[in-house]
Amino acid sequence: MKRTLKITGLLAGLAMGATLATPATAQDPFTGQLQQFGMNWCPEGWHRADGSLLSIAQYPAVYSLLGTRYGGDGSQTFGLPDLRTRMPVGYNAQLPISVMTGTTTTTLLLSNLPTHTHDLQGDETGPVTNQPNGTMLGTFPTASPIYSSGNGTVPMNVHIVQITGGNQPVTIQSPILATNWCIALEGIYPPRPD
Repeated sequence: MKRTLKITGLLAGLAMGATLATPATAQDPFTGQLQQFGMNWCPEGWHRADGSLLSIAQYPAVYSLLGTRYGGDGSQTFGLPDLRTRMPVGYNAQLPISVMTGTTTTTLLLSNLPTHTHDLQGDETGPVTNQPNGTMLGTFPTASPIYSSGNGTVPMNVHIVQITGGNQPVTIQSPILATNWCIALEGIYPPRPD
């Protein structure tokens, strides 16, 4: 009889515990939390971190955390962070929170390059023609005249001096793996530290 009462009491206690409201678990996100996902959609209660403008009236808790740092007019709308093709980094005094900076390409200018020299390439055999078109410099005997008083209208062989770059942008993007950044619109309101 005592054993039956103990089991019955234990079962009743478990049943009551199951019906009580449970506190938030470690699985519940903080409102405003950013999270990467491997699928191309965001779970329920989350929104893609794509710079969208949301209604302040519909998401007052998220607005109270983000304000207009990421866009919006502050009276009707606020913006979400835009992490499309962006890599998040920690903020500091020189890089305030929400600042977007950087680029995936750059154009190198002469001023970007260190001072350097190039040897003018020639052929070890003596000159065999008077036509500069499509040829390269040959070795001249000492004291032989090698300069012309002409205007230099004939292009030399393209292998002597080549133009590189052409002021075209070059890629400077680090290797990446695209994932789906989402922001929690629902969850535990994050408590501020004391």
